[in-house]
Amino acid sequence: LDFSSANQHVEELLHKFEQRKLQAQDYFDNVIYSHAGELCEELFVTPTIPRHAVSSYRKQNTPVPNPEIFYCDRVYLPFLDELINNISGRLSSLKCERIILLSKLRPELIL
Repeated sequence: LDFSSANQHVEELLHKFEQRKLQAQDYFDNVIYSHAGELCEELFVTPTIPRHAVSSYRKQNTPVPNPEIFYCDRVYLPFLDELINNISGRLSSLKCERIILLSKLRPELIL
């Protein structure tokens, strides 16, 4: 695997995660939460919103009506943001012009 194809794969991956972020509510409802609901039924567990401490009630957090919205807003979306930021930060060196130019100096591409 050369740098240019690795860079292309990273770009595709980031694009896919950005699309998931834009379509987060639909994807979370139809795929993730429905699968979690099936697992909860098998284990005889009902999905609930975690309890809050007394000190957290004083904060300006808006109340969440159901567990599905809670887990999407407070778990899934921050996870996607962190994943996108980590991939961008760690693999941003593949986007450097020098790396891209050096990857074109392979013998099979020079001939």
